[in-house]
Amino acid sequence: MRIFEVLRVIVPAGGFAKRLQHLGVHMAKPLVRVCGRPIIDYTMEKIMVLNPCEVIVTVNRKFENDFREWLGSRSYVNTRLQVEGSTREEEKPGTILSLAMLVDSIKEDEYLVIAGDNLFSLDLKKFLDFYSSKNAPVVALYDVGKIELVKMYSCVKLAEDNRIVEFVEKPTNPSSTMIATAIYMFPWRSFIKIKKYLEEGGHRDSPGHFVSWLCRNEPVYGYVFHGYWFDIGTPQTYEEACRFMEGLREK
Repeated sequence: MRIFEVLRVIVPAGGFAKRLQHLGVHMAKPLVRVCGRPIIDYTMEKIMVLNPCEVIVTVNRKFENDFREWLGSRSYVNTRLQVEGSTREEEKPGTILSLAMLVDSIKEDEYLVIAGDNLFSLDLKKFLDFYSSKNAPVVALYDVGKIELVKMYSCVKLAEDNRIVEFVEKPTNPSSTMIATAIYMFPWRSFIKIKKYLEEGGHRDSPGHFVSWLCRNEPVYGYVFHGYWFDIGTPQTYEEACRFMEGLREK
């Protein structure tokens, strides 16, 4: 088992929660509360267990002050904000372009990338152990159980050694119920290919399109975890997550 003496993490948190606004939500999506806590706190709690040397939370200009207030009231070590200039949904650069904008200003190193608006039971230590055994990009995978749900995410197929042999973003006819979550570990040589991907006209928002492209250019592996996973993207998934997490708290 490899011990990461230096671990760097990027937490994309630039969402505007536009689809949650009819619930009265007018804040950054990662700051939306589930069981009284901002969604991003659940992720940061898991990251802090890893003793990271650097955590970069990418946020937009509109909600910069909200995030500064949030971070100022927490004790998350080695954590800083990276602010991009968008003030509304239509201006945002997108997750992939936002990551590409970081490349020239961050250390040349391996990066754990975790979306700030997901809830999950994945053991990040085991995820990093698996990454160390492959020395290649790794994506956390989860079986959503229903074909219809896959159409909103991605469809992933694995070889016996867990290499991803098929990765289709938002498929019209999914062939399995295994999807990719927004949890990735990249070696530097793979992470910087994000620029080449964009130069070739790649989709600048959805990370799944980049991973699909990366799978065609080098070995990428999938790590399957069990338990729970919620992508807080719609009122329905938000309400489901609230009910589920409330149930966990009561046990």
